[in-house]
Amino acid sequence: MRVVAKFQFLASDFQGGGEKLTNIIQKWGQNKFDKASDGRTVIRKSRLSANFDRRVEITGESSQTTFDVVEPIANGQLQTRVKILETSSTVNFQCALSVASDGGLIPPGVNIRSPRFIRDIVDIPAQWRVAEDAERLFAKCFDVKEAEVETLRALISASQRRFPQRLSQSS
Repeated sequence: MRVVAKFQFLASDFQGGGEKLTNIIQKWGQNKFDKASDGRTVIRKSRLSANFDRRVEITGESSQTTFDVVEPIANGQLQTRVKILETSSTVNFQCALSVASDGGLIPPGVNIRSPRFIRDIVDIPAQWRVAEDAERLFAKCFDVKEAEVETLRALISASQRRFPQRLSQSS
């Protein structure tokens, strides 16, 4: 699998944050996937088989919830891996989108977008910060209105970057 996008951010003093994030991912999964009569997980729109796994590990006051989702794409697979680590003082969120293909190259025409749950999580009223060790990885270019260029530049390059409540309105 080749990582094509990563999201890594955290919030301090976010009581119950891990549970809130977990519920958002679960809701996304319930809207995107169904259980077939034979027990398989299938994509609601295409009815193709997929995997949707959730694991929870608890150590002392810390917990980690991991979601692994694997879906078929043209000549390959798309993996969405989410990790939510909650400690007594922070909630750390990581999401990686990876692609594997039969030929080793990403097939042309594969449209990889930020999953809906990313926008839902960023919209939570928490003081989100980009994790200090986060990679800046953008698999594709994206459109930014001219009036928003300076705001985006400041967000990407600031030493203490913070997510705005809403960078842009979706239609």
